[in-house]
Amino acid sequence: MIFSNACLIVASMAMIPTAFSQGPQQGEPGSTIGGVVLKTDVRDELLKDLIFKKLTDEIKSESCDALDDGKAIYEDNAYSWLSSMPTYTTTKGTELKLYEKYYGKEFLKKWVDAAFSRESNSKSKVTIGQWGADFSKFNGEGADEGKKCVGREEAIKKVIGYTSTYIELNQYMQEAVELVKDDCIWSEQLYTGTDVPKAVNQNPCKDAVNAWEKAIAIWSGSIEGRYGRNLSEPGETGKFLQALAEKRCVNYGTCGTAPQFKDRTKDDVTPRANMGITASFEKGRAAIFYGQVGVAKRMISQINKDLTISRIQGVMRYAYRMGRPENKSKKDKEIAEGAAFALGALPQIYACNKSSAAIIAQNMQIGGEYTTQTNGKFVNFANVRAALECNYPCLGIRFSDIGSLNDCEEDGTDDKTLCFGAKKDKGNICKSPFSKKFKKKCKTIAPSNNKNKLFVKTRFGSVSTKQF
Repeated sequence: MIFSNACLIVASMAMIPTAFSQGPQQGEPGSTIGGVVLKTDVRDELLKDLIFKKLTDEIKSESCDALDDGKAIYEDNAYSWLSSMPTYTTTKGTELKLYEKYYGKEFLKKWVDAAFSRESNSKSKVTIGQWGADFSKFNGEGADEGKKCVGREEAIKKVIGYTSTYIELNQYMQEAVELVKDDCIWSEQLYTGTDVPKAVNQNPCKDAVNAWEKAIAIWSGSIEGRYGRNLSEPGETGKFLQALAEKRCVNYGTCGTAPQFKDRTKDDVTPRANMGITASFEKGRAAIFYGQVGVAKRMISQINKDLTISRIQGVMRYAYRMGRPENKSKKDKEIAEGAAFALGALPQIYACNKSSAAIIAQNMQIGGEYTTQTNGKFVNFANVRAALECNYPCLGIRFSDIGSLNDCEEDGTDDKTLCFGAKKDKGNICKSPFSKKFKKKCKTIAPSNNKNKLFVKTRFGSVSTKQF
């Protein structure tokens, strides 16, 4: 049964902890989301995760019948947001321009449509710019009986949850910048008139700040509660990018910073990436409030750098499973998850180096020779890892930001052991972290003559070296 958006909103009210009942409702001014105290009302955007949850709940059994039911939800006008992101399109921000340069227009909808289309092999194939996928190759490899559509299900939910929302929140931040350029500067409109003392302006322009806070709402969602999952308030893991970092920090040991947390894989400790994102959202909102466009742009770049961390972690996790020395995985689920994370990360790498992006695309493509292990090909994890790591300086990322993959299994136990360790950073962050041996490899994996001159200066590694 498909519920209306009104039903979703009513249902969401029951999810708000009783402790909040005396104060503002979640998403109202004065409430806290993602660790940020709101100044404007973003309830509509905050509740979008419940629309997405309706879809994921429908398809989570991983059966093909459930997938068809999920398609009905996806195509229902009541849930059109799932297929129509980004909402704001008047001015395209750098990230939307980058992703459309690599994939072409409407790439998100084309991907999801193909993943849902089981009626013919031709409709299950999609070409999006410089990449693509053939979902007809998924036949239930590695899946339990009755879960033969797990690959398609993973490809859908991870792209909508982590890449569609990435574009959506970036466009909201772009909207905030454009509104400031049009003189929607809240701080300059606090008072009105010429008499001293001036009268308080009851209607200053708050639209720019509201647009910025919509981005925060799309990053977090309502399920995450006020701060996301942490020690003092262990919330439920949500559906969007705040939740993704919480999951990946457990795999890579990048949760928390305090010295008492010896085990960086604790799932109730805030991811380091999310700490940075929250701080940047706060500083960026202040910049929008005061009309500081340059500072806001710098914060957008820093937010995107930190959002890229968990997606790189996702690519490496599944590239490792498909390309490890022994027992290389051919499971539909793992191929789909790796490809879905790659779809989000590939344009980031492409912005730095076109050759590196081509290596990742070749190795992670659904239905390609590498993931299907045909014609003597298989995923080369070492090359995928290098294609990511060689571009860390461009992205403004350090080895310690990504961490060490800790979710390999000990034989005969449920214990997790180290799959691969992180390379060591140098103390001086202004110097190259690469050893001579790795620099030599990067000359092949990320040749300097294949730098993307159009976009490389928009990545945080370049932005952080200068002020706007």
